[in-house]
Amino acid sequence: MKPITDGSHRRSARLRRVPLVRWLALLLLLVGLAWAGLTTYRVGAAASRVLEDLDGLESLAAQTTQGPDAGQALQLLRTTHADLQALQAAAHPLLWLAPHLAWLPRYGPDIAAAPLLLDIALDLTAAGQTVLEPLLPLMSASAEGNSEGAGGLLQEASLALAAARPQLLAAQAAVEEARAAREQLQAEGLTPRLRRWVERLDRYLPLADDGLSGALLLPDLMGVNGRRTYLVLVQNEDELRATGGFISGVAQVTVEGGDLLGVSFDDSYAVDDLSNPYPEPPAALRETMQTDLWLFRDSNWSPDFPSSARTAIQLYAIGRGVEANGVIALDQEAIRLLVGPLGPLTVADWPEVVTGDNVIQAAQQAWAPGEEITGEWWLHRKDFMAGLLEAALRRLRQEPEQIRVADLALAFLQSLRQKHLLIYLEDEEAATVLSQAGWDGALRATSGDSLLVVDSNVGFNKVNAVVEESLEYVVDLRDVAHPRAVLTLRHTHPVLEGEAPCRQEPRYGPTYEEMTRRCYWDYLRVYVPLGSRLTAATPHAIPGEALLSGRDSPAQVMSGPVEGGREVFGTFFLLPPGGTLETRLAYDLPRTVLEAGAEGMRYSLWVQKQPGTMALPLTVRILLPLDRQVIASRPAPARVVDGALEYALSLETDQVVELTF
Repeated sequence: MKPITDGSHRRSARLRRVPLVRWLALLLLLVGLAWAGLTTYRVGAAASRVLEDLDGLESLAAQTTQGPDAGQALQLLRTTHADLQALQAAAHPLLWLAPHLAWLPRYGPDIAAAPLLLDIALDLTAAGQTVLEPLLPLMSASAEGNSEGAGGLLQEASLALAAARPQLLAAQAAVEEARAAREQLQAEGLTPRLRRWVERLDRYLPLADDGLSGALLLPDLMGVNGRRTYLVLVQNEDELRATGGFISGVAQVTVEGGDLLGVSFDDSYAVDDLSNPYPEPPAALRETMQTDLWLFRDSNWSPDFPSSARTAIQLYAIGRGVEANGVIALDQEAIRLLVGPLGPLTVADWPEVVTGDNVIQAAQQAWAPGEEITGEWWLHRKDFMAGLLEAALRRLRQEPEQIRVADLALAFLQSLRQKHLLIYLEDEEAATVLSQAGWDGALRATSGDSLLVVDSNVGFNKVNAVVEESLEYVVDLRDVAHPRAVLTLRHTHPVLEGEAPCRQEPRYGPTYEEMTRRCYWDYLRVYVPLGSRLTAATPHAIPGEALLSGRDSPAQVMSGPVEGGREVFGTFFLLPPGGTLETRLAYDLPRTVLEAGAEGMRYSLWVQKQPGTMALPLTVRILLPLDRQVIASRPAPARVVDGALEYALSLETDQVVELTF
């Protein structure tokens, strides 16, 4: 038997160890708190530096007269990227935990979003450095006016961008990674300052993407890899056609090695050589305009711009014997946007300087024949456009310092995004860039729902300058096995005192405005998913006395033929001044517009904008089964009424609606 004193000794030792453990625990807690405090301090200090850097970048980006100083921008990007890396290193021990802390009051959503925001910022600053470093000498020379004129500058830019193609592709990949991270980011609940930065990101990310696409495209466009000849179609959206407007004029442009070798401008009517055989026009064009030959000025009948461009190349070759390598189409709005940054232009035989604000008005005034329409007027009615082109080229060649370079680049990108400017190139690599950017105006089939409304003015006038149009699209998904759609189009002619009676015939008026006050003959086409089936419609009859053919046009909607992987519904109507016309099409959608996923049913809608149109109002209503719950919607609906989601959209650009329920 052991002595009692031994047990007492062990108990005493344990009692002595208890305070020691407590002290060690307290020490570890203090060390942890100190580490956490130090980490928090380091993170806070690094974050403050990054925010200052970002403010500096935005301030620099706002310098749009000649663009920001390239050297300063590159240095600031390097500093920002280094500060972001420091912030990531300081926050690294906490980043794995951050996504689980959204529940914290006030700053929880900011903390949860931190890893994604860091990834986005690192990707974008890396992309910026990758682009600027090889192009810095060129940009600095441009800013200092050390280039050999605008022709030299354009050539140098094309060659420099061609040499920098690997870096541009790397930057494009980084921007794509940033875009993917942004799609995962939940901006709701962020503090106001951080939310403002996310809003800026949403504004600048598409510009970065478009800018890189443009930089990749320019060398091919400027013939760095060989001589290229392009047709530049001047389209008038006041006489709306499928790809933007009636082809009023055409410029033939030749480039090689980044240099502009030659430019000539012609009236579209002067292109055709009727001593040569021409193909038959599409059936709808022949029927509505009573034309037996497919002439150059009507080459843009298809809304698929690559198809129309190839037709323009074919018909131009018949008339002029020149095989072009691509087609560029621009409308009046693109001209207005692009002329502005070029500065006031002096156009031959025009009494005042031309700016973005007055260029369209000047063109219309220069066109007007007055009370007497003569052969002399006919020959010279489009001289202003030729003079404008010469003035723009003169500014580019001889006075590049007068150009607001950054504004011109933004105007170019805006024209492309809003489909006031379309480009088709035969070169396969360049065509891929255009397709990925959505700048080729192509008609593409999609896996979900799709819609494209195409108006074609076949009345020989300019009434689209005043005609108003709105779209309402109702998608009924209450029976998910049989989705249906109803499209309602409203056309309004607001001119109260216009042409009467309506006469469809080619004739000119004394002023441009007079030609906007006439009746509207519209061949309307609606492009919907393959497999859609028309079930009901409210078309409109046209009396024979109002038509060039002299025959009555019955109230009917024609289906087909399939184009671009889409079903096509077509109808012909007449809208007199002061009138409003409502056209309704009901059709069954293919079951494929709905996809079953892990989270639920997914519905997506892609609405393409018709080139040449402005921001047409579009209302989309989606009817869901009453027992279904909406899991996600992008964009958020404007309102929800009795299970119907309503979206108020504007067709300034293509629109996409994605819904999971």
